[in-house]
Amino acid sequence: MSNFNITDCIPFWEELPEESKELIRDNLVTRTYVSNERILLNRAKKNGMIFILSGSIRVFLSSEAGREITLFRLNKGEVFSIMTVDEAGEFDVVPLLEATEKSAMAFLSEDVLSKIAYKVPKMAQFVYRNAAKNAQKIINNIAYMFFNTLRGCIARYIIGASKKNGAMHDIVKTTHEEIANHLGSTRVVISRELDSLRDMGLIQTRRGSIIIIDREGLESIAGR
Repeated sequence: MSNFNITDCIPFWEELPEESKELIRDNLVTRTYVSNERILLNRAKKNGMIFILSGSIRVFLSSEAGREITLFRLNKGEVFSIMTVDEAGEFDVVPLLEATEKSAMAFLSEDVLSKIAYKVPKMAQFVYRNAAKNAQKIINNIAYMFFNTLRGCIARYIIGASKKNGAMHDIVKTTHEEIANHLGSTRVVISRELDSLRDMGLIQTRRGSIIIIDREGLESIAGR
């Protein structure tokens, strides 16, 4: 099972029967990724769960024209349920995954999860609750972006990106293109809005980073 610890993602690991632990150990597929690397599941069956063992992963949609929009992000210890990919129809939209930094993830197939959940109710609850949590994240992000200004969305993005490992950071490593991809916009439009935030004295911009000058003001625009 490599050197990564799946117990960070399954809080009730010690309560699992030994046979369930062995089933997970024998079938867990782990991979490591560099920053901005696309995560591809090269398996006949892709339905299952992805466990973030380290780093951070972006779940997003991409159009044929190259426009992108982020649905949500997953950090170490979080889980993403991929439960419909194998049955996706011609017009169904399938989310894409990308590492936003050096990351490691593990995949457990639906077949294995089903065998464990059949005997362990906590596993069944775990699968359901994580699927519901991910769906709620998507709803929250769509609602925010639909009902708020682009400037507010950018401010929200900067504030969110400034929080890492439970601490606040005033320097956010990001680019105009990354923000555009996150919000489904274009680099030109994002640059214009960032210029406005800078003129308001809320941020400073440098190549590859944004410096927060007035966090309270930025949070006000973000509606927090």
